[in-house]
Amino acid sequence: MRQLLATITKRKGEGTLTRKTRWEVIGFVGLLLVCGATAATLLFLNANKQPPVGTKIGETAPSFTLEDLDGVPVSLSDFYGRVVILEFWQTSCPDCRKAMPHLKALYARYKDKGLVWLGVNLDHDPEVVTTYLKDSGFLDQITLWGSFSAAMGIVDLFDVDLVPRALVIDRRGIIRYMGTYPDEPEASDIEPSL
Repeated sequence: MRQLLATITKRKGEGTLTRKTRWEVIGFVGLLLVCGATAATLLFLNANKQPPVGTKIGETAPSFTLEDLDGVPVSLSDFYGRVVILEFWQTSCPDCRKAMPHLKALYARYKDKGLVWLGVNLDHDPEVVTTYLKDSGFLDQITLWGSFSAAMGIVDLFDVDLVPRALVIDRRGIIRYMGTYPDEPEASDIEPSL
């Protein structure tokens, strides 16, 4: 500290500091330390602040609970701490059938890093959904239904106007990607959140 003080305040031809100059330098260095600590604290607090709940990219996804095809309640909040692909789809939708192999490939690539694939199905008959998933090999998806009206309630909650709609939700529950086919999430939409 003495070396720093001497370097900062040394005047030409003088080898010692006056008491006043020494206290001015100490005060200035102290002020810099306090300002730096305050700025670092504010940055840390703002970095961890949860965005408001909403359905846009950068907002916290609305929480919901819906039964899977076996009647077991599943909540989106069950998967906080993991990255989620949330897909809205229907078996009679040709674009949904085109999108699912891509989502399955993403899931297979990243499931060991914590990726979860949830699907909100909009069919009227759960037997049709179960048969389609088995015949097409999409058994890795956690398919949520409950009932047609319950599934439509989640559609309304997320403002889904067309299917298939896919969202990527990060570990903190924040929506990081949203697109309707032919826009589909890519590795670059998932990897930063893993």
